[in-house]
Amino acid sequence: MRKKLPARRRAESFRIDTPTQRFLCTAGFDDKSGDLQELFFTDRARVGSGLDDVLYDLGVLASLALQYGVDRTDLLNSLCKDETGKAASPIGQALEKVEEIEKEHKGTLQMLASLYGRVDDKTSL
Repeated sequence: MRKKLPARRRAESFRIDTPTQRFLCTAGFDDKSGDLQELFFTDRARVGSGLDDVLYDLGVLASLALQYGVDRTDLLNSLCKDETGKAASPIGQALEKVEEIEKEHKGTLQMLASLYGRVDDKTSL
């Protein structure tokens, strides 16, 4: 069953740089669990271009998969990799960036817990 998202939720925007393009991506997170629930390219390519359409649709497909319970790591591991093992596509690079964001978020929560006492690791900032 698809998870219904609240109208307002925590989101993080970040840039994805490839050798030929630069994209802006926004990741939306579940406020209760902290899990990634949606991923959109908000500055994709020239409007009306085939790449613009493909990136929009990839964001929608990734978001639907996440909302139906597909694990982000499984999704990432299913995508193309370059010769170094890193994601080769913008959608894969965005999922890798989300891993970094989640690690930073967890580190912030641990720091707050050390300063102010116990902080639930599912709490959103």
